[in-house]
Amino acid sequence: MSEERKAKIRRVMEEVYNKGNVEAMDDLYDANITRSASPLPALDGIEAYKQGVASLFDIYSDIQVAVDDVICEGDTCTARFTLQLTHTGYHPLADLEPTGKRVTLTACNVSQWVNGQIVKEWTYADYLGLFQQLGAAPPLGQG
Repeated sequence: MSEERKAKIRRVMEEVYNKGNVEAMDDLYDANITRSASPLPALDGIEAYKQGVASLFDIYSDIQVAVDDVICEGDTCTARFTLQLTHTGYHPLADLEPTGKRVTLTACNVSQWVNGQIVKEWTYADYLGLFQQLGAAPPLGQG
């Protein structure tokens, strides 16, 4: 079971982020998915999650995700991944106009599974590092 989950996570991450096909999310996520990704607002339902991912494509282009690790135990999986992105759209969270910078975001998802799909997901990402790369936050120890 865990090998199937790992393969599904990798396949859907490839399809959604590298190919821009948000409809592939239907294969991985339950229709009533609850997702938390502080400081972003929580999302309830697959359609809200798809819209959230689509908004990422409005802010960044040339997105490439690499799944670094996937660990599954019981009904829980954790995926660690790295995104390479080019900042080409307005970023509302940072109130930042496009910079054109190519940046790296590291993140981790923890997911709870029921009947072969994710019903709850928590995302933890290095937003400080991202905003430092974009020039929207000072390096640690400065400013």
